[in-house]
Amino acid sequence: MSKRILSLLLLLGFCLSAWGATTLNFSPRYGLVAPEVTLSPQSQQWLKQHSVLRVGVWNNPLPPYSVSFEANTYEGLSADYLAIVAKALNLPVKIKVYKTRLELVDALNDGEVDLIPYYTLAANQDTQLALSLPYSLARSVLISKRNATFDSELKNSRYRLLYYGDAELKALLHKRYPRATLAPAAPPLWAYTDTAFSENTLFWSNSATQRFLSHRGLQNVIEAHSTPYTNDVDARFASNSANLPLIAAIDEILKNIPLRNAVQIAEAWSLDYQSVVKNHPLDLSDQEAAWLAEHREITVNYDPSHTPFTFIDNRQRVVGLSVDLLKMISQRTGIRFRYNPIQGLSNMRDTLNRQRDAIIAVSDATAQQDDKIRYTRSYIYSSWVVVTRKDSPWKSFDEMAGKRVGIYERAYYRYDLRERWPGINFVENGVSIDSLGQLLDKQLDGFIVPYESSLFLLNNHFNDSFKVAFVAPLPMFRMAMAVNGQDQVLLSILNKALSDIPQPTMQSLMERWIKYTPPATSTSWQSYRSYILRIVAVAGLGLLFFLWRNHLLKASLAKQREHEREISEQLAHIEALMADLRKANEVAVRASEAKSTFLSHMSHEIRTPLAALIGLLEIEHLGQSNEQQRQKNIDVAWESSRSLLSLVGDILDLAKIESGHFSVQLQPMSLSEVVRDCEALFRQVALNKGLALNIMLELEQDQVLFDPVALKQILSNLVSNAIKFTSHGEVEVALYQAESTRPEYVLEVSDSGVGLTAEQQQAIFEPFIQVDQGSNRASGTGLGLNICRRLAVMLGTELHVESEPGDGSVFMLRFRAEAARIEHEQPTLPQPVEPAKQAALRILIVDDNATNRLLLAQQLRYAGHHVLVADGGAAALALWRENQPDRVITDCNMPEMDGFEFTRQLRAEEKRLVRRAVPVYGLTAMAEERVAQLAQDAGMNGCLFKPLERAQLLQVITGAPMNPTRDDTLLTLENLAANNPQAWRDLVTTARQQNSYDLAQLTQAVAANNFASARHAAHQLLGSARMLRADALQHRCRAAEQAAEHEDGALLQQLLPEVAGAVAELDALFLRALETPIPEEVM
Repeated sequence: MSKRILSLLLLLGFCLSAWGATTLNFSPRYGLVAPEVTLSPQSQQWLKQHSVLRVGVWNNPLPPYSVSFEANTYEGLSADYLAIVAKALNLPVKIKVYKTRLELVDALNDGEVDLIPYYTLAANQDTQLALSLPYSLARSVLISKRNATFDSELKNSRYRLLYYGDAELKALLHKRYPRATLAPAAPPLWAYTDTAFSENTLFWSNSATQRFLSHRGLQNVIEAHSTPYTNDVDARFASNSANLPLIAAIDEILKNIPLRNAVQIAEAWSLDYQSVVKNHPLDLSDQEAAWLAEHREITVNYDPSHTPFTFIDNRQRVVGLSVDLLKMISQRTGIRFRYNPIQGLSNMRDTLNRQRDAIIAVSDATAQQDDKIRYTRSYIYSSWVVVTRKDSPWKSFDEMAGKRVGIYERAYYRYDLRERWPGINFVENGVSIDSLGQLLDKQLDGFIVPYESSLFLLNNHFNDSFKVAFVAPLPMFRMAMAVNGQDQVLLSILNKALSDIPQPTMQSLMERWIKYTPPATSTSWQSYRSYILRIVAVAGLGLLFFLWRNHLLKASLAKQREHEREISEQLAHIEALMADLRKANEVAVRASEAKSTFLSHMSHEIRTPLAALIGLLEIEHLGQSNEQQRQKNIDVAWESSRSLLSLVGDILDLAKIESGHFSVQLQPMSLSEVVRDCEALFRQVALNKGLALNIMLELEQDQVLFDPVALKQILSNLVSNAIKFTSHGEVEVALYQAESTRPEYVLEVSDSGVGLTAEQQQAIFEPFIQVDQGSNRASGTGLGLNICRRLAVMLGTELHVESEPGDGSVFMLRFRAEAARIEHEQPTLPQPVEPAKQAALRILIVDDNATNRLLLAQQLRYAGHHVLVADGGAAALALWRENQPDRVITDCNMPEMDGFEFTRQLRAEEKRLVRRAVPVYGLTAMAEERVAQLAQDAGMNGCLFKPLERAQLLQVITGAPMNPTRDDTLLTLENLAANNPQAWRDLVTTARQQNSYDLAQLTQAVAANNFASARHAAHQLLGSARMLRADALQHRCRAAEQAAEHEDGALLQQLLPEVAGAVAELDALFLRALETPIPEEVM
């Protein structure tokens, strides 16, 4: 505080020394140019009578009009205009100083001086002097400490009001603010500083003085408020009534001062464009002038978040650089602007397309897209920059892959950015101050704004947390105003007004708003007390008015509400119907898509095993195979039928995939066996196209815990697609363990086909999509790869593709699987089962299909049971009453009376006749859970699903236990032994001979290092072991086949004794079986 007092005392002493003399030196700035004017005869006559222009000033310098930087010197804005007038009149100037304004006015009236260089209309209320036109514009203001709250009329006596002037000004202010405590202040800088650091203190001044002093370091702690009075404080020249020709000459000079000169003078004294008098009207055409006469008010659409161009300050005023420009345009054209806030540039454009006599204050002229919107000349050119957090390392968009960058909503450059940097997520969030918060919370990694906006944001909001990372590679931001495409006249007027604003003024505006610091807001009771009281008062009056109005209109409003209620109910009913309709349509569309997906998948998966079945059965039907080929064909056909049955059994699992309820079933499995099974299934398909199907296995751990069905389905689809889209060359399947500390495996399917482009690689995994590969285009649903990817996701992995056009494709599945131990049982041959040892049952078969009846009857009769058949429910009930069967098997879907209704009637009859409940089993091809539930609800004991093997049928009917460790093929051999013992003995004999022959062939091939023959012999033994389900022999033969394929002679030498031992063990079992007597066949 002591430093401040010392500075003020020094300044006061300086001012007193400056005004100590009665005459002053005239010191205008250099370079001022006077306009050439033609004066009236009266003015010329006045000049002939006066050789010196006598000027009087008073002893109170008011910056910037008069300042005292040097003792005994008169300078300032008024001195500059006085110099122009003196040059234009070609008269020397003599300046005298007076103690008070009244003394100065008396001297003017007495003829001691000719002219006063600074005077206002407000001061002229009591003197009636002759005043010139204004040469600098201003308005009266109340200056306060920033964030201070007070009522505009200063009705509270606690306010101290400082003023700089004489007794006449004190009287004027006392009249306007009778409750305030008035205190003189000299000089103005002292009052300005005292206001900044005092509570409840205000300073009455004008806007020009306030702006001049604000550049002296107090702009962040002081703010100015407009007064409710419309007094004129514009700067003018004053003279007495005898010197009217002089005032006329001065008016002529002022009107002819070029605008750029006036702007230069204002800027020299820290004033802005708004203080400049625009004497020259715009060069408007007749059409434009007529348009202005009819359109006095224009709507300005603006975004309150476009800082620093248009935004709302703490006093809820629309401010900003563009708002200042519009004020200048208003001064030049007389247009009144009405501000209409709209959030988002796209919304403003949409509104402007439907709006006439309106503009957008801030728009990017680079985004010109159609004729509906036209842009003015640009008033700011800027670069687009990317603002990020201060610790971010990015220097370009190339380094921001996977990041989120905010951009303006519907920005014209959004398509270009997304095309050039597809890896960046450009978020259209309407960039604003809120974007800094999103950046701080890491919801965004950066956002794109004009450079000037970034300076404003960083200057006012966490400059230590953010930075401008780099310049965005976009066209220059050309800020302009926008009008409706039909408002061509308005566009022309705006362009002329913008052209009239000097570039230094524009630069000054930009610097001011970039450095603008919004004041903090106060939340105390004192801050909002007056507003709250006003709101309460207005609310009370409004409530009284409402009650009175409600009393008068009660009857009519009741009727109106009734109509509105009826309309509302009708609309609600219509909306509910529409919502139900939309929901039903969505359900129907989803159901249709699910149905299409299901049918396509079934068609895609069933064709391969079905084609093998048809082809092999056709060969056997034509009798074109020998005995050895027939056995192999039957084996492959059996495996294909099992595969087809497995697919039918997977219908519910596939439905779960569509509904999102598919579950992965982990179980012990052999990875190499999955690959070999796929090889056997597709090798002939590849050979038919002239392709090589190569297998490469590098596994340290073959037995793992994984889902074999899903893995086999993925591998089959990939191999099928590779063969389908490869016309020559090879298809390779590779399965190997990855080099990792965890059990990871890599499955690769590669081909030498035409390859895929980057776009095709993205498209092929979509459902029902097949890329166009020219002449190599294959038929199909396009569903296989989509299902593969979805299965891969369910398995916790991902399916990738790597390809180049013309260089084939590689599909890669990388998965983890824990090791599993599979216990191998010693192979045991099925012993002949004597049907007569089982109790013969009386079984009733109910089915409307003759083929189904015949098949079931034969299966049961072969097992030694008695069979009754009925072709419908009514006939079955009659047979039940007469024969009392032990078991009933009924088809679920029959005409007239289905299996469920038949069972319900049967149970009712049992109760009525007091009979024991006979076991009833439903039989259906609909493998769905709901069918099983219907069977249970109808009273059935169980539900069987077609196709049904005899062993499974007998297990359910007789309750005989089945060996869970043996496969269905082994059960088939048991059935053969039971029903045809001689055929069983022949099979065992043939198998022994064939195994002995194949072992001898393998031994010879190993000794001769003939790997092809060794692989063939091992494969033959493997086929026999698979048929008999001899696990030990299967594993050794498979290992020997792989060793021969890799031409590993040492390993073959090691495996040969193990294979021979397994064959010998199986042969011993054969011999013991042959020694068993064959039972008589029971029919």
